Amino acid sequence: MTATTLARSEAERTLDQLGQRARVGVAITVATFVVLARQIGEAPDNLLARGFVIAVGFFIAVLAHDLPIRLRQRTAAVAAGVLADVAATSLAVLLLFQDFPLAPVALLWPVFTVGLVANAVYVLGVAALETIVLLAIAFTDNASVTDAFTASGWGLLYFVVAFAYSEILRQFRSAQRATETAMTHSAGLAFCSTAEEVGEMLFDFVDIILGTTGSPAALLHDERDAGAHVAIAARGIDPDTRTRLRLVDSGSGDVLALVQDGGMWTDPRRLSERLALAGPMLEAKSLFIVPLRDQRRIVGALLVACPRERRMSEEAQRGVARVAAQAAAALQRLRAARLVQQQRAAMSFLLDVRRAGDDASAIAAWAARAARDLTGASGAAVVSRQRNSYRTLAVSALQSDDLLVGAKPFLDAIFARQLPIVVADLAQDQRFALSDVFSGGSLVGVPVHGEGAALLVNDKRADALTSAQVELMIMLADQVALLLSRAHAVAHGIQRGGEVVQGRVAELAERMHSPRAELEARMVEALRLAIEGNQPHLAGSGDRVGRLGAALAQRAGLDEIARDQVYVAALLRDVGQLGIDRAIFERSRALAEPELAIVHQHPVLGESILASLGFLQSAASIVRAHHERWDGTGYPDGASGEHIPLGARILAVADGYHAMTSERPYRTAFSPQDAVRTIVDASAHAFDPKIVEAFAALAESSPQEVASSST
Repeated sequence: MTATTLARSEAERTLDQLGQRARVGVAITVATFVVLARQIGEAPDNLLARGFVIAVGFFIAVLAHDLPIRLRQRTAAVAAGVLADVAATSLAVLLLFQDFPLAPVALLWPVFTVGLVANAVYVLGVAALETIVLLAIAFTDNASVTDAFTASGWGLLYFVVAFAYSEILRQFRSAQRATETAMTHSAGLAFCSTAEEVGEMLFDFVDIILGTTGSPAALLHDERDAGAHVAIAARGIDPDTRTRLRLVDSGSGDVLALVQDGGMWTDPRRLSERLALAGPMLEAKSLFIVPLRDQRRIVGALLVACPRERRMSEEAQRGVARVAAQAAAALQRLRAARLVQQQRAAMSFLLDVRRAGDDASAIAAWAARAARDLTGASGAAVVSRQRNSYRTLAVSALQSDDLLVGAKPFLDAIFARQLPIVVADLAQDQRFALSDVFSGGSLVGVPVHGEGAALLVNDKRADALTSAQVELMIMLADQVALLLSRAHAVAHGIQRGGEVVQGRVAELAERMHSPRAELEARMVEALRLAIEGNQPHLAGSGDRVGRLGAALAQRAGLDEIARDQVYVAALLRDVGQLGIDRAIFERSRALAEPELAIVHQHPVLGESILASLGFLQSAASIVRAHHERWDGTGYPDGASGEHIPLGARILAVADGYHAMTSERPYRTAFSPQDAVRTIVDASAHAFDPKIVEAFAALAESSPQEVASSST
């Protein structure tokens, strides 16, 4: 639908119906007056006869409008209704002009009815027609100069009323059309499944609001969460120009911060240094900018190039703000859905270790391919260190010699620090003296702990790898460490059942209650390693929270299977945080509202990841709800009371105790006694009173068991 082929709004249809109802009302009123006057007998018969003729005239006007409507001929109905109104009121003035000096006021009636269904030109045309009719009536009755002057005065009144009335109705129609258009497009944005569809919906909306058709437009969004808004949808812009459109948060984010929600007109040349414009966007006379805000955070922008600035009503600006907010929410929803899909695919890939093989070389080759596939990088490799030299265990689309020689300072740093290192732009980052082979693009290295190896990915593009992809590499490195450890044990005939890794898997297998217990236990252990590798301060916390949760579950009367489900859910309670930028969790202060909103999504992401593995369905429901509160003030669903799964209510208490007794960058840890008192005080508010009672009893009877759950 374009701006030139708009359907009639609901308000316009209502006005049309109002005009017809008014005709019926006038006809009935005149007829009722005639009947009552005749019953009373006070009015002369001549006047009653004229009143009857006038009533008949208005009833004919009703029929003249109604019959074409029934035949679905709206244009004919409008014309017939207006002409019939002019004829009926002209007849009334003709019959009453000599006796009633104010009779010409009846000729304002067609101005009223035509204004409801037509624009100002037709209203003024009707006013002119009525003036001619009134002058003709006046001169027909041998009017004097005074009568002609009076008729002209009435005509001037008709024009003044017609102009003022048309302007009022124009503003009303414009406001209603803007409101209905905004509501329609806001609803449509909720069903968009791609960023391109969001862009098309926004472009169509601004065409209607601004009265443009096909003007160059672009939708910018930080789709990769890389700190730069780029064009994800465009119209009237060539591909080269589209790739050059760019808004970097650090350099020009304040451009959008200063723009009001309803949009702003500006000269594009004023922004050329702060906003990377090109092509039609830079050459336009005026640029309309609309920031897309989600909870005060700018997530994108809509740019529309126009030949001139267009005036917008307040209602239109409110409509733009409403649609922009819905577009921001739609883009965030699509981003979250895409992230969930990526996490599911990555988890399925990482957990399907059957493709990795059983020997070290096969595992390394699988890891190099996996790193490249998961990140979309140009190449990847697994490198091991032997004393002071390096050798490649596997490469994928990289040259082994170039890597070992050209990136040696980078490898030295990885093995010395035993921490992931990210070089977002090799051309700008001078920390490492790399060879010309690595003069541009990006490079990431992640150590494979315990195996004397590292996982590397290289991309020819700068800023190509997002924080989420780096986290996937960390998870992959943890999985590779586990696989290589097992492969080395098998290769040397070493039975490591008493060691930590196999011991953990064996214990987990006993809790899985499944024919495939060992395989499922290995998957759970791999996820646990990924979670704790993502946030080192969580190391060992899953087991501590799980043991306390299992003890509380036993106090609450749950059977062994249910207790073990709580334990597994505790191990994986923060798996959703793998989809969130780690920098948020490393803040040395309390989180701001936008940051809290992001963190509050991790139970939903966690449920989605675990639900993709059928055997963790029970744990998934517990993970989703473990931040809900008894009084309904928790997240993500605001569930309350017994609507929260019992396992989640138990995990909430265990996790709360562990969190209170753990150090955080922004506060010191509680003592075990203070944490117990705090949880008891929060009974019936944050926590289930029955579970708190069980926790208090456990803390009194077995204080060491509870205290061992703290950090």
